[in-house]
Amino acid sequence: MQSLLRAKGAKKEDAEDIVQNTFYKVYTLLDAIDESNLRPWFFRVALNEHIDFKRKKERRNTILTDEIYSKLSQENYELDTLLNKDEILYLLQDVRKDIKSFSF
Repeated sequence: MQSLLRAKGAKKEDAEDIVQNTFYKVYTLLDAIDESNLRPWFFRVALNEHIDFKRKKERRNTILTDEIYSKLSQENYELDTLLNKDEILYLLQDVRKDIKSFSF
């Protein structure tokens, strides 16, 4: 299951979390599931968890971006007093991608 999630673009740690959430959901609904449909249902739940995870992450990144840009529009402040560590790392992710494209 982790390899399927990794193929869909999940990071290793995220795939582990998704599998854990999937096992929990399957366990709580085990009595209501027909055994012949267990495997396909299990994978469907895992894929749905992955989709939900990506949506939450995108929503969080959008909010973070809006917050960052509103902070950056303020004047007369040092960057490290405006932004916390996570916000600075988020901004640097794009820089890393740009630098990789310039690498020879």
